[in-house]
Amino acid sequence: MTGTPHEADAGVSRRVLLGLAATGGVGSLLWSTGVGGAAAAASATTAPVVPAAPGATGTVASGLTPFPQQDDLNFQTQFNYGEAAYGAAEVGEVAAAVEEVQAALAQIGTANLPVYQPYNDTFEALAARMAADADAEKTAGRLASARSKYLRAAGYYTSVLFFVLGGSAPTREAEVYRAMQRCWAEAAALLDPVWTRVEIPMTVRFPSASGTPVARSVTVPAYWARASGDGPKPTVIINNGSDAQLVDTFAFGGAAALERGYNALMFEGPGQGSLLFEQDIPFTPHWEDVITPLVDFVLAQPETDAASVALTGWSFGGLLVMRAAAHEHRLAAVVADPVFYNPLTPYARLQGIPNDVWVNDVYPSFPQHGPQGRDALRFLLGKRGEIFGEAFHQQALSGVVIQDLVGLLDAIGAYTGDAAMFGAVTAHSLLLTYEGDDFFTGQDVDARSWLTSVASLSQHDFTAAEGAQFHCAPMAPQVRNEVVYDWLDGIFGRVPTPPSPPAPVVPPAPPAAGGSAASTLAATGVAAGPAAVIATGLGAAGAGAIALARGGSPRRSS
Repeated sequence: MTGTPHEADAGVSRRVLLGLAATGGVGSLLWSTGVGGAAAAASATTAPVVPAAPGATGTVASGLTPFPQQDDLNFQTQFNYGEAAYGAAEVGEVAAAVEEVQAALAQIGTANLPVYQPYNDTFEALAARMAADADAEKTAGRLASARSKYLRAAGYYTSVLFFVLGGSAPTREAEVYRAMQRCWAEAAALLDPVWTRVEIPMTVRFPSASGTPVARSVTVPAYWARASGDGPKPTVIINNGSDAQLVDTFAFGGAAALERGYNALMFEGPGQGSLLFEQDIPFTPHWEDVITPLVDFVLAQPETDAASVALTGWSFGGLLVMRAAAHEHRLAAVVADPVFYNPLTPYARLQGIPNDVWVNDVYPSFPQHGPQGRDALRFLLGKRGEIFGEAFHQQALSGVVIQDLVGLLDAIGAYTGDAAMFGAVTAHSLLLTYEGDDFFTGQDVDARSWLTSVASLSQHDFTAAEGAQFHCAPMAPQVRNEVVYDWLDGIFGRVPTPPSPPAPVVPPAPPAAGGSAASTLAATGVAAGPAAVIATGLGAAGAGAIALARGGSPRRSS
């Protein structure tokens, strides 16, 4: 990426970046999340106003706002509340933690925000307590309680993992990941159906400085769950994005797959989970190298219907799965959640700034605190950048802002899709968008026009009226899952029929005092015997039948 002369860049770039204060701050630049942009836009007075980033909006209903003073904390906590629907959180526990964090933030003062350590401390303490309780429940043989608490502990650790780079000890990232992963693995083994850990070897190409991809041997950890019932079943491969964990994909697709009779495979690919935090293996735009071995795996399972394999991609995974589906044509269906093709859109105002100008002039020109301050920008660039290369990850762990801005934007741009890529997709395709998505709004139009070879094309636009606003519908995983799996049922021609419940065993009525059971029932006018009395409801048989079935006489209840 080549910039214009430094003198011009320094002035223009500084003015443009400071102008972000009038459009929601760096949050609306770097994959902004939450609802605070409108307030910042209304109150800001610094720098000339520049056009808002695509998708930035202050008109969408905010939904739950546990942290109205800090957008990123607010957005992540919305996921905690939403994932309670699948057992990955408890609303009361989250609400209590929010109150504790709010008390700490009040002591710090809004002028010193953003601050992440009080959130990390509170949610990590909650996660650790939940994990210890789960261990005790497991030891005592109370496995249902253990499962529930392990799952919630994994969810709370995941929130800490998201913000650890912004706290006082960014190098604890791998430690927090391991605590989260232990709890997820314990929960997975206790779920019904069980999620079985498998390790899938593959050879994956990665970008290199020379421009020629370099192949590496990688082992991808995955979790496989079989739907109940006999015979082959449709199967869904659930592809995470850039910063969620397996407990999140369980809530956003995994649990719902099993409820609906689908086998499911969730995995940690390059740039995700253990491959990122423990092995420092970054993302790759050659995502077909990841998906093809996973398709091989599911097709090798006797429970898989080979004609009904789907791939769903969540968040950044919405682009990754389309890149893979352009090459992997054994996929019958693919879901882009959300659909987009240009991952650089949220970074538009950072493009064209030389590294020396960025480090020495532009970045220092921001105030330390505030939604458009150095602290916010350092965390956001570090969190978004760590997945794209070992050097970016190490800089993020060091607690300094990423220095190689040009290299980071080049790495992100390598994932950009185009008409040729989308035109190579042949699977049935579902495109999802979200009202108020500040990241990639508006890219569905071009993507639709490029999908010229798909078996069929559908789109669903989630709205605030559904409670499914904002990127990935943090407050509405059930709504999201219903749309995805209803569509898949239609594509695969599935008409699930609920099983008939077994008839309950009805014990005989005890003999009434002073006579046989037969004569007593005859006195009530019910001739078909005690089973009929219970099956039709004692209330329908009259007060006399209720009293006689109890062995007494009718009386008024007090």
